[in-house]
Amino acid sequence: MTDNPDVVKSELSTHGVFLTTHNVLKMLFSYGVPFIISGICQVFIDYISAYFQISLFGMSFIIAYASTIPMLNIFTMVMPMAITTYFQIKTGWLLSQHKTELAAEQYEYYTRSALILAIIFTVGFASWSTFQINTFKIGAQFQTNYIVQLVFGFFVNTWNFSQSGRYNMESRRLLVFARGLITTIIFAAIESFCYNFFFGKFGEESKLESNWPTTLAYCLTQLICTTWNILLSAGYTALGVTTKEVFKNSLKELYSPKKFFSKESLKSVGQYTIYGLVMSILNMALPLAVLLCVQSIQTTFISETDIFNGITDIFIFYYFGSVFRVIPYSINQAFVQASIVCMKLNRWARIREMILKGFIIALVFNGIIALLFVFLPIIDVFIGTNKEFQAYKINGRMQEAILYSAIVGAGQILTELALSLSVIQNHFIVSVLIAIGKIIQAILSSYNLKKNNGDKADYLLVLLFTECNSIGTSLIFLIMYFIKFKFFCKEEGGNKKKSKSKGSTQKKKNADEILANE
Repeated sequence: MTDNPDVVKSELSTHGVFLTTHNVLKMLFSYGVPFIISGICQVFIDYISAYFQISLFGMSFIIAYASTIPMLNIFTMVMPMAITTYFQIKTGWLLSQHKTELAAEQYEYYTRSALILAIIFTVGFASWSTFQINTFKIGAQFQTNYIVQLVFGFFVNTWNFSQSGRYNMESRRLLVFARGLITTIIFAAIESFCYNFFFGKFGEESKLESNWPTTLAYCLTQLICTTWNILLSAGYTALGVTTKEVFKNSLKELYSPKKFFSKESLKSVGQYTIYGLVMSILNMALPLAVLLCVQSIQTTFISETDIFNGITDIFIFYYFGSVFRVIPYSINQAFVQASIVCMKLNRWARIREMILKGFIIALVFNGIIALLFVFLPIIDVFIGTNKEFQAYKINGRMQEAILYSAIVGAGQILTELALSLSVIQNHFIVSVLIAIGKIIQAILSSYNLKKNNGDKADYLLVLLFTECNSIGTSLIFLIMYFIKFKFFCKEEGGNKKKSKSKGSTQKKKNADEILANE
């Protein structure tokens, strides 16, 4: 893309017109599908990794990962996603006003803030990892992999996974899709080769002592993709391919030591940290509830079989059920992109329409995925050959775990939309209230079941009730936003009646003019 300001303004204007005037379903799918494909790719990586490790280590993989995956999500995924969302919202306002220079400056602040936080978190997690391993009884086979992901996860998630947020703001949807696909191909190729070569060649008698192929695949994949994204953010491409970045930053400017400790940088670090922590609280609730359930099962259940079945229920809900959280997250990415510009243009009715149709999309697609899990042996494909799992299928609650995960996954779109609206409009108290209610629900439900039901407790209900709590609270706030937007729509509706005869072409022209004149 050229650096000519007029061309930049023209492209942004066209982008804004698409967000504000085209069919809502078409717009949501156009911006959501790349995230859906990228998310499905990540889920596929997790499923493939589970297949290899269960084949090698048996069901001890489930016991270990029922604790490690939630902790990794809390410490290395939630915070990077939160500060990226805050960056998207701030940059979205700037881009809707064609302030590309300020958007580039904001990306510098975001990058420096993320790097400083990554260093702090890396040092902190490295010193704390031993405590976590002992507390949650993580097996020796999985400890190295856990420590590596815990120490470096914040950094690589910020410069790999979370970069999709920037690409989305720049309307570089193909790049969002490519990032997810490339990550999947590299990881799956390395992990599959290592496990098949070392495990398959020597037979089951010579079992590996750790899941080092997964660790190696993680390190190499993240090294390649993180380096690629860092260079891409500075405008470097392979073979001279022209890129479509709306704002470009040089590596020298991004990582200048002098600018790291400037007054503006330190202020931005404080802002991103505060807002990131506030926005992270809500997304920490579910993995926290999973950890509470696993710990309660390990301390209150007597029978080894009951412990295994109970933890496997939780594992299937959270690990295999992660596919149900892809659709709400992806649709919300499109919603954030469009709602920022719609608010700038006072298109309140369109925001209400996006909320309704976004919910319908999540409901329909998660319903289809749930039916696939019911009628196709998806879980069996990845862990069905294990003898312990065959026994679990008789006594466990696999179908209920998937059903519960599908239900709350569809409802999660309400939470995602409520959180996004609250942040866009600076109503952070909304996200805090939803988060506090969700965390209190998880703690009280877990404690109540542990105290009153002992080793007969059904901890799947804790996860179900915890998610339903946030869904219900989010629904209340969305209704309040609906009422607010309906009030704003009165003036918009009057203006539409006056200009109705001008047709769709004139409508697009007006939107283009509004954006161009900002």
